[in-house]
Amino acid sequence: MDPEKYEDILYDNRILRWSARILGTIEVVLLFYMTFVEFKEEINNQSTSPLLTLINGQYFLAVTLTLAFIGLIIAYWKEGLGGGITLISLIVLFIGWNDFHIGFILGMGVISIPSILYVAYWLRVYLALKKAEKPALP
Repeated sequence: MDPEKYEDILYDNRILRWSARILGTIEVVLLFYMTFVEFKEEINNQSTSPLLTLINGQYFLAVTLTLAFIGLIIAYWKEGLGGGITLISLIVLFIGWNDFHIGFILGMGVISIPSILYVAYWLRVYLALKKAEKPALP
């Protein structure tokens, strides 16, 4: 495949990619800000172990959200890998969480949007590249 055709495929899917990047960046900044503010509050309260107090026994939540955070950062460069990591960690969180209410379900739907967009972008580009590599029938 020639580079021009490859660039055309990427150009055709640019809106999906940039939507995922913008929403993912907003989500990463929001998660980082919330963690920083909570950690700073624990330090100001002279907590003996601010990180453990911050987690407050919610290790499952902390691990899955950390993986989602890392996945969104990776997705900025490797859309399929990072989006997949984030989406899988959020699905595990959704399935493993024991307190279902409408706010949790809506929140999970909203924070899953960037990872779904990243995976959709990667899948569309992958399928378009596969289609472009097939030789045309005479």
